[in-house]
Parts: sequence; C-alpha cells; structure tokens
Amino acid sequence: MTVHGFLKQLDATCRRMEREAARRQRQRELSLKLQSKQNALEYARASVALFEERMEFLSSIHRTCGESVDWPQVMEWPQPEAPVFDPRRERIAVMRLEGFRPGFFTRLLGMEARMRARLTQAVQIARNEDEASYKKAYNAYVRKWEEWSALTSLARRICEGDLSAYQEALEELNPLSEISDMGCRVEWKWLNAWTVEVMLIVNDDDVVPKEVLSLTKTGKLSTKAMPKMQFHALYQDYVCGCALRIAREMCAFLPAYYVLVHAQRSTVDSMTGHLTTETVLSVGMQKPQLDALNMPTVDPSDAMNLFPHRMGFKKTQGMARVRPMSIEECFPST
Repeated sequence: MTVHGFLKQLDATCRRMEREAARRQRQRELSLKLQSKQNALEYARASVALFEERMEFLSSIHRTCGESVDWPQVMEWPQPEAPVFDPRRERIAVMRLEGFRPGFFTRLLGMEARMRARLTQAVQIARNEDEASYKKAYNAYVRKWEEWSALTSLARRICEGDLSAYQEALEELNPLSEISDMGCRVEWKWLNAWTVEVMLIVNDDDVVPKEVLSLTKTGKLSTKAMPKMQFHALYQDYVCGCALRIAREMCAFLPAYYVLVHAQRSTVDSMTGHLTTETVLSVGMQKPQLDALNMPTVDPSDAMNLFPHRMGFKKTQGMARVRPMSIEECFPST
C-alpha cells in the first residue's frame, strides 16, 4: 500500500470513529432524555398519589380507632411462669460418656484415654450450654415479669380511678400519635375518672394542602391553587374528624364517658400583630352517642349537630372564632 493510500485509509477510519462516537453520544442523550421524561412521569404519579392519600386521610381520620382496652381483664392477666433448669444436653453427654466402650482397635492404637477425655470435656461443654440456655430464658422471664407487673399495676390503678395512671397510660402508649404526627398538638386534663377535657391545637400551614395536584392527559404533573371553598370545607372536616377520633380513642383506651374537645388554631391578632390562639370548635361527646355512629359513612362536620357544640363556619371564610363551652354547658347532669 502506498503512503497516500495508507493516509486515505487512516482518514476514513478516523471519520468512521468520529461518526460512531457521535452516534453513541446521540444515543446517550436520547436515553437520558427518555430517562428524564420517565423520571418526571414517575415523580408526577408519586406526587399525585401522595396528595390523594393525604386528602383521603384528612377526610377519614375519624373512621379508625384503636382497640378497646378491657383494663379489669388486663388486671387479671396471669403471671408469667419462671423457666425450669433443664440439663438435657448434659444428660445426653453423660450418657455418651458412661456408654463409651472402647473397641479393639481403639485400645490397640492407644486412643482410649484421648477419646474418654474428649467425652468428659463434652460433658462440661454441655453443662455450660444448659446453663447459658437457662440464663437466657430466665432473663427473658424477668423482662416479661417486669412488663406484666407494670401493666397489671397500671390496670389496677386505672380501675380504681387513679387519674395519674390515666396520664401514664396515655403518655406511654399514646393512642393519639397519628394526630400528633400530622403536626397537631394534643393536651388533655382529666376532671374525674369518667370526664376528660382535651385541647387540640391544629397547625393550619402543614395539615391541609394549599394546592391541588393532578395528572394531565399526557401524564404530566398539574399544580393549581386549591379553591378557597374546598380548602375551608376540607379543613372543617379535618378538625371535626379529629374531635371525633380523639373522643373515640379516649372512650376506647380509658374508661371515659364524657369527652369535651376544644379545637384551636394559631392566628395573627389584627390589633396587636402577634400570634394568638382562637377556638374554632368546642364540642361535648358522650360514649353511647359515639358508639351509635356509623363511622365509615358519617360526615364529621354534620355529625357535630348530634352533640352540644359551638362552631362558626362560612363556605367562603372558613371556621370562625367561638367561645369555648364548659363542662356544665355540655353535660349538665355531671
């Protein structure tokens, strides 16, 4: 091949490599573009799913409730049984040692003493394993006994109407954690063994979304400001739903019969410019009335009309400040 021909072939090879590199670059760019589009679609779907899940939670928080606790039954729970030491492994090892009968070749090769020593050592190992197993079982028993003792003692105090035991049970087992996890704060005060007054402080900014998320026909994420009337209605349902949920949890978890709930929110005082709290719902509920509700289909805002309550609401302005009700106003018989 001539020098000219070689250079020409080399030039063609270089050009072919450049075209191949350009083609691979276009493929990478296309792949990244498709991946980016796919990621955007997946993000859009996930965002909308999360939004819909939150909307469902806000309007249905009253539907779920923890299991009812039978504290008299808890008080009678039997004490856990202490473990019994079982030298099973040692017994087996001793049987092997005592049953050892050296054969002809074992004696001939002088292995009897070594094998007997090994079996004797196995007895000690087995004894140690039995003791370790018993120690583990005993430690587990001690933990169970301590839990049993604490729980039955708590149950006994609750059955006796000890209000400090009510407080301990609520703080330790926290049946209102789902409401607290949403950024709300729940405080309570037991007035007697069957009456509790609860403060629910709702965080407006973090609880109810300000925007509506949906998917376009092409699967893209669409974000629009939530209409004011929809926001106010959702907020009202959430506040009323929380009041129902709190009352149900108190009646299920502890022997509450009367529950007074004050729902409050933070707002700016137009006169001072400082943050202040205002009550937007005050409602007194009794256990029999709560038990009679069909929670899967009840509208929490409408359900307030079944109980003595104060709640100001306008579709275009939302919930308004109200004067908290007293126990005597809600439950004159108490």
